[in-house]
Amino acid sequence: MSGAINAKIARVGRMGERHKIGRASTMRDLDFVPTDVIIDDISSDGCRLSAVHGLAPRDRISIGLPGFGMMTADVIWAGDGSAGIRFNAPLGPYDIAGIRAADTVIAAPFPACAAPRTESARVEGWSLSKRARSLVISAAALAAWALGAGGAWLGIRLAGFF
Repeated sequence: MSGAINAKIARVGRMGERHKIGRASTMRDLDFVPTDVIIDDISSDGCRLSAVHGLAPRDRISIGLPGFGMMTADVIWAGDGSAGIRFNAPLGPYDIAGIRAADTVIAAPFPACAAPRTESARVEGWSLSKRARSLVISAAALAAWALGAGGAWLGIRLAGFF
């Protein structure tokens, strides 16, 4: 079936009224790889995305909705850099109003992958063994508890309870 026929079939099953929003968002696939997209319009059942590539009908994704959070969805149709998705749980009228009013938190391209940590990121001069690090952490925790208990005891003594 061609993309145009798929799109017409998908439009017949729509339930909710569409609201144009034109907001930047982030879509993630099953591998949680982020992709910047634009939410063209939204309804209680789903939305239309643009600037998407590599999606196919029946793909499962998650989409960040401004002011709402992440929502899982299924791709209903895709083609020519656009896609129609159906949310796995419908949005309420107040949810849609909040999404329309919210600002997009971050509108920036994501790097393909995070930079690997290098050994130069370690603090120079600190070369404690695992046992020594454990002892330092335990001693610091014990000292914090002793200061807290001592402060409580002193507060009670000064208040005249003893």
